Amino acid sequence: MNDFKEVHLSKAEIYTYLAWQDEPGKPFGIAITAHTLQPNTEIAHLFTNWLNRLFSE
Repeated sequence: MNDFKEVHLSKAEIYTYLAWQDEPGKPFGIAITAHTLQPNTEIAHLFTNWLNRLFSE
């Protein structure tokens, strides 16, 4: 059961990923500037796959 609207899913995924970093809670804009969010890395693919399994019906 999700406690958020479907339209907010991508936001929940990104903030969950940021919460798992060595410096958790980094603001989204700073995470982009610091290259924390790298979509083509192994960890990004693992995270995406995990989220897909977690939220799939």
